Amino acid sequence: MSLCAACAGIRVNLLCHAGGYEHLSNAQLLFRTAKTCELCSLIRRALDLGSVNRRYQGSWHRCSSSQSR
Repeated sequence: MSLCAACAGIRVNLLCHAGGYEHLSNAQLLFRTAKTCELCSLIRRALDLGSVNRRYQGSWHRCSSSQSR
């Protein structure tokens, strides 16, 4: 895999601007670009993992507190 144009365009000096760096204009594009771009794939996996962690965090606390009784 290689980098897409958005990832290849990332530069530290652009990340430091007040407006930041617009990686993709539409978050839905990440689903498509993650298939061919290593960095987009990493970003997508991190977002997916964050979503799973937030979704199950409450369940985990309920489960662990009920087991300690």
